[in-house]
Amino acid sequence: NTMSFCEECNKPGATRCSGCQSSLYCSKECQKKGWPMHRFLCKTLKDFQDRPVPSGSHEIYSRAIYFHPNETSPRFIWLKNERISYDGYTITYVRPRLGALIANNEDEKKSDAYVTPGSASFAHNHALDRGLTHTVFLRYRDTFLVDGSQPNKAINKVCDLDSRYAHEWRGPIVAYGTELLGGMSIDPKQTVDLAPSDLRTIVHFLNVFNCQGSMADGMQEMRPIAGVRINCGGDVEHGGRLKYEPVTVPAYHRIFEEPAAPISTRFGFPVTMQRVRGSYNRWNNGTMADGWLAFCNPAATYIYLGCDPKVRDNTAGPSWGFAPMKWQNSVGSVLLMRQDKKTLLPEHAAALSDYCQFHLTDLFQRQIDGEIGINAARILREITEEKFKTYYETWKEDQDDEEKRTQISPYEV
Repeated sequence: NTMSFCEECNKPGATRCSGCQSSLYCSKECQKKGWPMHRFLCKTLKDFQDRPVPSGSHEIYSRAIYFHPNETSPRFIWLKNERISYDGYTITYVRPRLGALIANNEDEKKSDAYVTPGSASFAHNHALDRGLTHTVFLRYRDTFLVDGSQPNKAINKVCDLDSRYAHEWRGPIVAYGTELLGGMSIDPKQTVDLAPSDLRTIVHFLNVFNCQGSMADGMQEMRPIAGVRINCGGDVEHGGRLKYEPVTVPAYHRIFEEPAAPISTRFGFPVTMQRVRGSYNRWNNGTMADGWLAFCNPAATYIYLGCDPKVRDNTAGPSWGFAPMKWQNSVGSVLLMRQDKKTLLPEHAAALSDYCQFHLTDLFQRQIDGEIGINAARILREITEEKFKTYYETWKEDQDDEEKRTQISPYEV
């Protein structure tokens, strides 16, 4: 029974959420990790315990999850279902009465016009690679891309907009549960009430909706990749965050499609960077941090210095000794990941930034000043894998923290 497992991992669920009394977690850490998603439905589950009274024996209500395009979060609803019988006695299957739920405007609601529903279903938690005890169906307007349907704010609130497999969902969407269907069966005979834990599996499914590979491919795309969040001055000084903070992102994240920092490529572990959504706007208010505007992030900027002597214009990308303009202005906090999707540790990011900011920048400036012997060839000899390996070991020795002094190098992960 998958319901006995933690909602966030495959360990046994030992702790029940005190709010909804439904979701299980193995630890406080997993509960904290799951809260940003769980919070949308947790507190309202208590309001959906008493099922509406059906108007007849062929009617039944089930607890479903509704994503309305003009609402900023999903919510529970009671979904009316119709028991279909071909002979008048035997229940052949159960069909949801979507009706006004997927109507696009008031006229459709009033006329009760039939709207052709699109459908998708799944019975597997792809992120944790375990089966569900029921099948989850998603119903939506089959023509939502061309019928004037508006972008679905509720879907956009919970789904990962940085997924390269995300779909442009528009119009209302209803998620509901049925008995576990196997084989070629598509006609359920029983309904199943959805719970807050189902929202997590629905979101996992939607985040890789356009992945064209197998189920195994989808699971690979959802695996967590360890990287680093380099926080801007505001997040560090006023937000209390670490300068180099360990994070994970799914393998499907768009950050892996960003161009790699040129210097890191020469070092043999290409890294790629992306702004943290909302960080710049949060600190673009005149707040200062450590002598800089709070949204400034020089540690991130210097990682993207250019190292091609033939490129002198940094308008569109890195140039010799300069980061591209996009990484000099309005930066905020950023995510930094290895393009090969190997683990990037905070120590790796810190050493890389320090090398670029304090060693290479000095050389570039000395060349600009016309110092004899400091030319492009000399600088490029400092941008090699061997040079950074040596620097990293020296950098570790200078750290006060024992864990940092004993951390493995980026070439050992």
